[in-house]
Amino acid sequence: MSARCHSCRKPITAGAPFCRSCGAAQPPEPVDGNAASPLSLESEAPPSLPDSSWHGVRRLLALYGLLLGSSALVALLLGVTAAPASELDAFISVLSALLVIGYSLHEWRLLAPLLDPRKLRFEKAGAIALGVVGTVVALKVYFQLLDLLDVPTYRSWPSFERDGWPLWSAFLLVSVMPAVFEELAFRGLIYEGLCRVMARREALLVQAMAFSVLHLSPWIFISHFLMGFSLGLLRDATKSLYPGMLAHACWNAWIIAAESGLV
Repeated sequence: MSARCHSCRKPITAGAPFCRSCGAAQPPEPVDGNAASPLSLESEAPPSLPDSSWHGVRRLLALYGLLLGSSALVALLLGVTAAPASELDAFISVLSALLVIGYSLHEWRLLAPLLDPRKLRFEKAGAIALGVVGTVVALKVYFQLLDLLDVPTYRSWPSFERDGWPLWSAFLLVSVMPAVFEELAFRGLIYEGLCRVMARREALLVQAMAFSVLHLSPWIFISHFLMGFSLGLLRDATKSLYPGMLAHACWNAWIIAAESGLV
């Protein structure tokens, strides 16, 4: 006999405790074997607790491991080879994009609501605008403090310019692509996956920490944790990934513009 998962609606074996496709726990069968009455089905509240099993997030944790490993590989290559930094930046952008696209197609049910323009909400427009402006100001002050302290930070455009890349390629590879695919990965797949095994507030903090660690620079852990946390709040407030992608891309573009002397 077969039934359907109460979460993803895919076929499962009747009586199975978990769905093999999404990992969601299934409600127990009635003890007496009789079907519940329509009244009891309508009045019964759906499960509200997150899934206590890690089965539904194993692949998403693997995605983070692959992204982190890719960043570590590029950092290693920068230190031990003479490969141009611009080519390594391009390599990590394309590799990360391919990884996220593959996982997004496989886990589309997690992303679909966040990419549906009809679900985009701006009821908290004032708070959203204030949060975005506050985050930008805090990040700018933090990086100015690093400059005053002569803390070395990685700059992308000088290597692109030195290797003869056009300016638009830096905007594409360092601004647009990371903004789109990092939001799909962190505020989309990983955040939603973590919400299956922990409270949403905890998942918000964990995805922000994971996002900051991905960049492998102790000096920007604080700035990128703040960025990841703020983008997570933006995603929750708007019920969409699009505003976060736009804000993320604008910040990256401003960095490239500042490094190239456009602003």
